[in-house]
Amino acid sequence: MSGEGLTVRDLRVTFDGGVTAVDGVDLDIHPGDLRFLIGPNGAGKTTLVDAVTGLVRASGSIRFGGEEISGEPVHRIARRGIGRTFQTATVFEQLTVEQNLDIAAGAGRSALTLLRRRRHLPDSVGKALEITGLAGLRHRP
Repeated sequence: MSGEGLTVRDLRVTFDGGVTAVDGVDLDIHPGDLRFLIGPNGAGKTTLVDAVTGLVRASGSIRFGGEEISGEPVHRIARRGIGRTFQTATVFEQLTVEQNLDIAAGAGRSALTLLRRRRHLPDSVGKALEITGLAGLRHRP
């Protein structure tokens, strides 16, 4: 990689008691890339994200924008633009796919703003519908 994006090399996370949750992961994410971490429960997906964001201690190299960030505190990593959100296990079943995505896209909006009816959806909602292949289901609950 040419110094941009996220580069992870030989990332390892071992917890007390000798349990290795992440073992030698290499990862390159270029600006604009869309990546998914897929695997069974207990595979280390969340631990990998926690290590990159500084929430758990790891060994190996984590570089962002060409600079080493492993070992930096969470708040410094967040200031660089790397953070995580915690998943919501369910969607709002009575709302449409589009409405659920709109709520997710509005995570930073105030509660009053979320309650107001809007004329236009953010571009990010339409883009998410296209990328995920859900555009044809946008009006279905």
